[in-house]
Amino acid sequence: MKAMVQRKPRGPVITLFVGLATAIVLFVLGTNAATEELNSRNTSAAVAPPATTPPAPPATTAPAAPAKIRIAYAGRVDGGAASIAIALRDGAAIAYLCDGRRVEEWMIGTAADGKLSLSGDDAVLTGSYDKDSASGTVTARNKNWTLDIPVAKKPTGLYRSTADIRNARVVTGWIVLANGEQVGVSNTGGKLAPAPPLRLPSGSATVNGSRVTADAIDGASGAGF
Repeated sequence: MKAMVQRKPRGPVITLFVGLATAIVLFVLGTNAATEELNSRNTSAAVAPPATTPPAPPATTAPAAPAKIRIAYAGRVDGGAASIAIALRDGAAIAYLCDGRRVEEWMIGTAADGKLSLSGDDAVLTGSYDKDSASGTVTARNKNWTLDIPVAKKPTGLYRSTADIRNARVVTGWIVLANGEQVGVSNTGGKLAPAPPLRLPSGSATVNGSRVTADAIDGASGAGF
């Protein structure tokens, strides 16, 4: 009688193989998912629009400096009742209106783009200028005058001296016209008197018994500005 051979059960082996197969499948699926995600990220990065750089702000231009205009004008107002001189220096302006006896007005203001605008204690001047002449209107002491005066060529022009004489401040202005005539006033503490002769080219004069020296207010030297 043959001995009976016992067979080992197959169940545990099959279970082991099934487990391994399942693990392999899950590993492959996980690897594929990771690969697809990486590919998706790379694709998104490839098609993403490039970063834009904000535009540079527009360049700004510094304001232009005032033109260097240094010139003077001198002549009579229309009708000849008074004389006037105007000096310009780099956008600034000084003017002197005088009748040589009882009326004088110093004015300061601006000269830009061919336009004049000046004022004083009791005077206003508006007008225009170019390389040959200055013109406009001036109002002083409730009187109106028009002017059209030429460029002043030395010694023609405007002169001024300021001095302390006998404990009083004395300011004297002269307008020298093209024909050599001088029109001016000395102001001693508010009291006006005709200006003494101005000696040229030295610019000296004797005011109230004292020797003074006048500055030429022509825009070139900077005196008075």
